[in-house]
Amino acid sequence: MGKKNIERVKLCGVELNEDFVVISKFTIDEDCMFMPYEEDMDLTNEHVLETVFSKELVEFVYDVGPSINISLAVALGLGVIQSLSDGSKYLYHADVIDDDDRQSHEMLRLGMYYQIMNPDYDDRRLDYLMNVSGGEFYLSTLLFTDTIEPLEKLRAIFATKKGERNNVVGFVK
Repeated sequence: MGKKNIERVKLCGVELNEDFVVISKFTIDEDCMFMPYEEDMDLTNEHVLETVFSKELVEFVYDVGPSINISLAVALGLGVIQSLSDGSKYLYHADVIDDDDRQSHEMLRLGMYYQIMNPDYDDRRLDYLMNVSGGEFYLSTLLFTDTIEPLEKLRAIFATKKGERNNVVGFVK
């Protein structure tokens, strides 16, 4: 189980639209279905909105490396900002509900993002949560968009690690 390569960066004295911009978006249709925005999607009957960036609630952003899957981030309730000075991109927690579980939700969302983007990483606590009664449902409540694809990807990653889907070599006696 390698070390997670996520750097937590404190936002100090930087301003939205002066120092950075929000680049993550989602769509909402007339049936109130939320989906991550994709460049080539059909926008008939869709409204495109930026993920919310709450100055009061976002204390940290997360550097997960040079390439960020914006669609996955949005599906998980994360947003993406980009520095106007050097173009660096960072994840942030886009949930605007300020409650006692906010920090644990933020860590779970980041954990899901990291595990999906780094399938070789082995997040045992996330694996455990996926397999306990009600755990997967709990994680589904953290999804921002109307897709279960992130949970399907997690399920597949953890199944592969457990030797399901014929990835175990049988030895002859």
